[in-house]
Amino acid sequence: MRAIRIGPRRNDNLRRELGIPLDAPVIGMVAHIYAPKFFLGQTRGVKGHEDFIAALALIKKMRPDVRGVIVGGSWQKSGVWYEKRLHSLGEKICGSSLIFLGHRTDLEEVSGLFNVAVQPSHSEAVAWSVAELLQRNVPVVATNVGGLPDLVQENRTGWLVPPRNPEALARAVLEAFGNPEEAQRRAAHGRELARHLLDVEKTGREVAAIYNKVLGHSVRALESESKCLMKSTA
Repeated sequence: MRAIRIGPRRNDNLRRELGIPLDAPVIGMVAHIYAPKFFLGQTRGVKGHEDFIAALALIKKMRPDVRGVIVGGSWQKSGVWYEKRLHSLGEKICGSSLIFLGHRTDLEEVSGLFNVAVQPSHSEAVAWSVAELLQRNVPVVATNVGGLPDLVQENRTGWLVPPRNPEALARAVLEAFGNPEEAQRRAAHGRELARHLLDVEKTGREVAAIYNKVLGHSVRALESESKCLMKSTA
């Protein structure tokens, strides 16, 4: 995994810039906004933005001071309509408690806002944003889909919840808020696991070893066949 500079976990300057109280708990979500593919029967975006917005509304009932921050904009221009729909939904049920930051290239700075991050995807391969957040010691709540459980392991490196379940997402976030020491313990384990699983040099060595094993076996088999052929024609 590429090197990530670990800066100060908190970013009070950005909190002030965005009008977030310094003592307010902040939930972050980092993901591109993908419009639903209606021809596949999708009615919601694959990254679960609606689920996060619904969960934030539930969390507000227990923690009125909470703030949610969504980082990432529409992946394609054709999906701008869906991004606008998410903005409207967020304003309707969360009001000023939800902030859309759009596309950002400074996750290093933005992650300093988050007390907890969520990845409520309906489908996922390797979530690099989750790996980067864990590398920055941000506790993560994710859905139990695709490659996410490889990084986010229940009771060890974070919290896992079922997809399409805002209630479960809200409960897990509230648990993380209520147990900051446990949240940091899991984040620390997550950081080590992310570095181990996504280390580029280690992965390169493992792939090279597989090729050497396969090619070495093939060469030996070819040599054996050649010897047998020579004996049979002698």
